[in-house]
This record gives sequence, C-alpha cells and structure tokens, in this order.
Amino acid sequence: MADDGKIEMYRTEFNEKKDDLTKYGWCIWDIKNKLKVIKTYSDLDPRPFDHFIETEFICLQFRQIFESLILANLVANKDEYNAAHKQIEYQWSPRRIIPQVKGLNPEYYPKPVIFHANGNIENYLGADYLTESDLLAADDLCSQFLHAENPFGQRRNINVVRNQFNEWYSKIKQLLESHVVTLAKVGRMIFVRAYFDTNIDPLAIYAGQA
Repeated sequence: MADDGKIEMYRTEFNEKKDDLTKYGWCIWDIKNKLKVIKTYSDLDPRPFDHFIETEFICLQFRQIFESLILANLVANKDEYNAAHKQIEYQWSPRRIIPQVKGLNPEYYPKPVIFHANGNIENYLGADYLTESDLLAADDLCSQFLHAENPFGQRRNINVVRNQFNEWYSKIKQLLESHVVTLAKVGRMIFVRAYFDTNIDPLAIYAGQA
C-alpha cells in the first residue's frame, strides 16, 4: 500500500511524541482515511463483494469513525479517564463513552466553523453536519450489521442502512472539515482543518496561534 509509510509515521508520532495537537491530528487523519475507503468502495464498479458483505464492511468503517470522533477528545485526558474507568480500551459504545467524556469535558463535541482567508473564524450555521444525536442514531444502525446474522431470525434489510451512507459521509465531512474543539485538560480551544479530498495532512493548532 502506498500510504503504509505515512501510516507508520503517524502511529509513531501518536505513540511517542506525546503532543496533544499531533495526537488529535492523527485521529482526524485516521477518520479522513476511513472516509476515503468508504468512498472508494462505494464507487467501485463492478463491486468486489456482494451487497451484504459490503454493507457490513462499510458499517464497520463508519462505526470506527464515530468512536474516533468521540475518543479524539481524550488525547489530553487519558490519565483522568483511566482513573475512573480502567478499561478505556474496551469502552467502545458511544452511548457508554459519551457520558464519561462529558463528565471530563462538556464541550467535547467538535463545532463546525467557516475559516476565512484573512484568518477570521465564524460559526457554521447550517444544519447539514453530524450532530451528537445523528452520531448515536447512526451508530445504533451500524451496530446491527457488525455481527453474524442469526439464521433463525428475521433477515436484515440492508437498504435501511445503505440509504444512509451518503448522508453520513457528507455530514461527517461538513462537521470536521473546519472545526474547533476544546481539550479539557489543557483548557484551550484548538482549530482544525481536515483537508478532505486532498493529500494535505490535517492541521491542528491552538486558536490564536500564528
């Protein structure tokens, strides 16, 4: 894979550099790559898998995106989180994670913004981005396709979830393309550009930083 070297570089920085901005940027970079995979598989013709297997695969990518979106805020808070919850590695359900993250940082969820060329930032007022309630609903739906189908149960309708893929994809990009978020431990807002649909690495800087 052409990006293997870059993936290893980012993982090394994530594990060794111990820098909050680098770690948050890596989380966004990982989300960016999963969205790229979703788009690539959605555009393939002919499809490499049957629709059911493909649906399960794409649901897994979305599910991991939702988890990363929430857990990214813990890059500066892992010690505090672990003090109350020793099994952070196994806290994967957003409905279980979110109350704990909110306990550390009520402002954990990214806020989409508009970035102007002169450096000014204004709140994005549209409604076409992924909200927390959107995330929870989407995660619940994806979770239905992460386990083997019960041969004695009712056949799952893949169209129910497949019809949501394009909307989730667009809403995630709108939320994260340009956003601000506050990391509780450092108590500072960071500004983030994801640079979707480009080969530019995500940028994360403290707000007001030149």
